[in-house]
Amino acid sequence: MRLLELAECGFAPEAIVADFGTGLRAGQALALPEVPCRGDVFHLIHDLEPVVTYLENRAYDALDACARLEREQAQQRRQGRPTHGVAQRLWRARVACDAAITLADDVRLLGKWLRQDVLALAGPGSADRLVLYDFIVGELRTRVASCPHRLGPLCRLLKNRRDDLLGFARALEEELGRMAMAWEVSPEVLRRLLNARCRDERDPRRRVEESAVRRPLGGWYEPACRAIDALVTGTVRASSLVENVNGRLRTDFSLRRHLGPEYLELLRFYLNHRVLERSERPERVGKTPAELLTGVAHGHWLELLGFTRFARPA
Repeated sequence: MRLLELAECGFAPEAIVADFGTGLRAGQALALPEVPCRGDVFHLIHDLEPVVTYLENRAYDALDACARLEREQAQQRRQGRPTHGVAQRLWRARVACDAAITLADDVRLLGKWLRQDVLALAGPGSADRLVLYDFIVGELRTRVASCPHRLGPLCRLLKNRRDDLLGFARALEEELGRMAMAWEVSPEVLRRLLNARCRDERDPRRRVEESAVRRPLGGWYEPACRAIDALVTGTVRASSLVENVNGRLRTDFSLRRHLGPEYLELLRFYLNHRVLERSERPERVGKTPAELLTGVAHGHWLELLGFTRFARPA
């Protein structure tokens, strides 16, 4: 119902990013059937991390079990007692320990490839991402038998939501293709520039990669850099912004519901006009969300409401 109301007010997004809740996606399909719904990358990574942590903890437990059996074996040898029984248990524990360590290392590495190579902004083209994605899912499926209750649901999610999760990569490739056609350059050159611009400014590889594409772009280099930076900033892969707002409001919904909608209106005004003291993006520090949206400076939020701020006498 909220999406239908927004559509009546002119809400017409190019795409929607959502997690994999069936109710959310069913409602979006009914209200905005022509709008594609991409998969939220953050939720997948969030689901992957506990699996890796669980497997690593299981490997540590297997190491502790081996250490206890080794101490027991050493004690029996000092006491002159037979060690055949504990030696058999130690051998089985070492086999299980090696398997647990290998599984934890493999899943951690596959998850790192998925996070940094397949689902990151910087990376190969859409077709190559599909191949890498399928390879990672195939490798995980071969290991499901070693931990079915953890790896099984993860593999099903990856298998069923591949196209949703890689929706941003297809849109990114289409935009690079349009830019390449307008400037009469190769899309691969622009992708190399995008990968370079995604690196940290302190990374020495960034300058090397930028220099390699400067000559093919010629006079289009500076406009291409600005366009690529805008493309990176505007490519949305997760619903983190909405999750952040929901996290801020959840306490007020549950604890201050008796105050009514007027309080929520005041809270919305405060959050939109409060100065951001810190941010991962330096250009946002010292500004309010309203200033970032409109580009127009404004006074303190209390003054905007008609109050006079308290000032200590000199």
